[in-house]
Formats: sequence, structure tokens, C-alpha cells
Amino acid sequence: MEINFNKQTGQRILELGCGDKRHPNADVAVDSRKLPHVDFVVDMNLPFDAEHGQAISSAEFNAVLSVYSIEHVSWRNFRGLLKEICRVLKPGGKLIAVTADLYQQAKMFVEKTDAGDFDDRWVCQIFGDQNYGPGDDGKAWLNNAHFVGFDPKKLTLLLREAGFD
Repeated sequence: MEINFNKQTGQRILELGCGDKRHPNADVAVDSRKLPHVDFVVDMNLPFDAEHGQAISSAEFNAVLSVYSIEHVSWRNFRGLLKEICRVLKPGGKLIAVTADLYQQAKMFVEKTDAGDFDDRWVCQIFGDQNYGPGDDGKAWLNNAHFVGFDPKKLTLLLREAGFD
């Protein structure tokens, strides 16, 4: 998926969970895996602070970009992730997040399976592939699973609770 946006001169963009392809506008790209284009590895289930070995300064970025990565954070830690994103954003900063609509995915799963279509892709949309490419150790990367899901209404409530406008 290609995300286009206008980056103004002097703005800094943090990309969370860049995966196999870094966004061209990202000043800093982080992921849970060591990849050639990743600036540093982070665990999005932990605070982005020096105590946890992943220091990102407060109010450092104008925008945070996350494309299909926030669903890989434990639902138990998701509120903390949103608060961390708020913390690293400059005042007036923006979160640009793309994630799946769990309600629509579940609805499609029921419709397809009721119609006799038992293709694994319907399960993978909800739970993730859970076996996507090599991890740092060269074996299958089993963390490619979805640990949280929401519909637009619930995500909006969580964002507001975390301090987003």
C-alpha cells in the first residue's frame, strides 16, 4: 500500500513498523526486526524510553506513520502505545495510521465461510499470517500475528482517550 502525503521542509516523520519497505518520507524508520533499512529495532509493546533501550525523545516528530503495524501490538499494551505516540509527537503533530477494520473482516469471514469459501486468506486477514518471511534468526517470523483489532468507532475512542484530537 502506498501512502502519499506532503512533507514540509523541516518536518520529521517517524515510521513505526516499516516492515520490508521504508516510506520515502520517513526520517526514522523502526521495526521489530533488524532489516537493512531499519534505523533501530523497537518493541512497540514497551515504552520508547532509555530504560527499555529504545529512546525516542518527547516532541521529536511532526508525524508518526504506521501502516498495518499497530494491530501487531498486544491489546494489553495498545493504550500505552498510543500514549507513547502522543509523547513523541510535537504539539499539533499527526498520527497517520492504516489498520484493518476488525468488524468488516469478521463480517467478510462469516459471509465467505457461510458461502463455502474456506480459503485461509479470510483467517489470515483477522489473525495475521503468523508465518511471514524470516526473522532475525533466519527462521519463520512467527510474530506476524494480529494481537488487537478494532472498528473505526472503537479506535477513535481509544485515540481520544490517549490524547489525540
